[in-house]
Amino acid sequence: MKNANPEAQKDFDFMKEILRLKKEPEEVKKENLFLKKAAAFFAKEID
Repeated sequence: MKNANPEAQKDFDFMKEILRLKKEPEEVKKENLFLKKAAAFFAKEID
């Protein structure tokens, strides 16, 4: 999109950012689930 006009490039960049932000909560949920499992695993190891 390097040859597009600046306004079209700006719109494209905004759309890419919106898509990234829509995916982010799902990634955070997966990371939190992993951390909960890891915390539970290590809590068992301590006992």
